Amino acid sequence: MELQQQVSQTLLTAASDKETRERGQREAAESKLKSAVAVLESKLEDTRVKLEAERLERTQTEYELKCTLAKLEKEELVRKAAEAELKITCSELEREREQREAAEKRVLDLQQQKHLAHHGACWQYEMDGHWHPFSPEGNQQMLQAYSAYIEDAQSNTANIVAGGVERIVDFAEMTQKHASTWKVRKIRIVAGVPQQWVSTPAALLTQRGKLASFYVEVTDARLIDWVTRLLRTTGHAWDASTACSQMKNATVKSVHRIENFQLWHRYRARLETMREDHAKYNVSVLPADLDLDGVEGTMGLSQPHLDCGEPLARDVDEKILLHGTSWQNADSIVMHGFDHRTCMRGMYGDGVYFAGAACKSHQYSCGAHSGKACNTCKCERTLIIARVALGDAYHASCTQYGARRPPNRSGAPGTHGSVVVNPGPISWHHSPTQVHQEFVVFDREQAYPAFVVQYLPP
Repeated sequence: MELQQQVSQTLLTAASDKETRERGQREAAESKLKSAVAVLESKLEDTRVKLEAERLERTQTEYELKCTLAKLEKEELVRKAAEAELKITCSELEREREQREAAEKRVLDLQQQKHLAHHGACWQYEMDGHWHPFSPEGNQQMLQAYSAYIEDAQSNTANIVAGGVERIVDFAEMTQKHASTWKVRKIRIVAGVPQQWVSTPAALLTQRGKLASFYVEVTDARLIDWVTRLLRTTGHAWDASTACSQMKNATVKSVHRIENFQLWHRYRARLETMREDHAKYNVSVLPADLDLDGVEGTMGLSQPHLDCGEPLARDVDEKILLHGTSWQNADSIVMHGFDHRTCMRGMYGDGVYFAGAACKSHQYSCGAHSGKACNTCKCERTLIIARVALGDAYHASCTQYGARRPPNRSGAPGTHGSVVVNPGPISWHHSPTQVHQEFVVFDREQAYPAFVVQYLPP
């Protein structure tokens, strides 16, 4: 019994020790676990703090990025605005450049036109594939040297000094050589005459009043055909009840183109003066009608075919018109030009008269009755086909005997460029109406005799 108690006590003690030991182990394990948990919690806290710091940093970075993007967007807008402004500036600069170049070209053109007006020819040199005019000083020397060369060709070279630079010109080779650099350039002389003229610059510069040098016979069948049509179909040639109808059977004997160098350039200079007058007073030029006394419109249709390759100047209302005269008077006109001072008692002023109908001009083409209307003589007749600059024409409604110039303009200073008389009622006219259309200019330089036609009435 006692042994059994001892065993039981021993078992109880062993159990208690085991429990104590296990509890100690459990407590140690729990303590270790708590330490591990504490460490983990500490690490977790550190991680949380770190993540929070990273979040704050990311937020800051995102904010800074947004600010940067906003700044970049603003800079982009500024850049685009600057580009737009730059484009506008470039466009303005380009426009100014074009205007400057256009102004420089106008200056050069005016310079060349002045050369042509005063000297009749312009010398040019080639540079970079383009032709440029000599300076006024150089052009004058070139003209003098060239005139000496063509009159006495013993020496084909000349020394030209312009702008302080000396050049050696060879008229035979048509070159110029810089006296210092020996740079050679091509040169040419521009006569400034209609394209269809055949006289050489040398021939034009040496005409010197030689009448035969102004006449160039026309052999072009198409042009002669147009002249024939002018004679036969303008005005009242269609009306068998009038004397004009005889023109239907007129025969062209000869046509000569007039190549008068000095006279041509005096005419061109007058056109420039008219343009300056129109620009100065802001004058608008309305084109005068043609063929108001005809039915076939031949006068209007013929205009581009009789311009000798030099288009008619619309800005001064340049027209191809007709002037009847005697052969002797035609020679004087070819030599010296039309002369309004010879007109006496003109119904619309003492000027030079032109018509758009050959039957009207025919009345004044009889050599036996010079200055008087004649439809009856069967002699050979003379007709001048002329270029006439009408400018801002005055349309007459009454006769103007004794007038020495066109009427004054109503809305601008100065006088009209010419007088145009259309068919219809005219006050103080000796007949009830004006039959033919007439054109009157009062400046001898305002018309150029382009062709002289010899013809026979039927």
